[in-house]
Amino acid sequence: MTYHTYYNNVRRAGVPLMGSMASPETGVIAAGLAAGGVIWTYRNPEAATKPLLIQFLRPLTIVVTAFGTPITAGRGLDLVRLTPDAPATADPSGGAAWTPVKVNSISTESVGVGRIATTGALTTTGFTASARMRKHDMSQLGAANNNNVNFWRLVPEEEPMVLRPGEAYALAASQLMDATGTFRLICEMSAVELPD
Repeated sequence: MTYHTYYNNVRRAGVPLMGSMASPETGVIAAGLAAGGVIWTYRNPEAATKPLLIQFLRPLTIVVTAFGTPITAGRGLDLVRLTPDAPATADPSGGAAWTPVKVNSISTESVGVGRIATTGALTTTGFTASARMRKHDMSQLGAANNNNVNFWRLVPEEEPMVLRPGEAYALAASQLMDATGTFRLICEMSAVELPD
């Protein structure tokens, strides 16, 4: 079943959603995170038999230690797709694991697997990152306690974000981050398994 069929036949018919939700958060990300450094991932395991539809993402970043350069054009996090380079590619590693919580306790759906950074970038060996799909801007978050939030509601018939088995989404640094500033990320999300 495609995401269009899912939306038309399931969502609009008022069938209760199963799906899952989560709100993982990083530790304090150390200064100088490299461009492309990944701090959040969500993967549909290779062993899965069905795709996962991401329904929304809500990234929130909070500055912990003030950035040495208060305003830096282009600073932020990019949402990218990670595609495995070969079969049996291991999940991203490092940081800590997180698992979405099923919104219905009787659900038998797959909920995917995630990693969240503690202080530095995760390891994503064996994956190729796409170009940026969306950006969470941090250009003007120079002072401590400054924060920015985005709410990306990914309406299926307009901007479907579907993970085939083995694929992942990630949030990665748009460019080299500030040499002295630190920050945290909280990324709320919701996903649902698509029927065959």
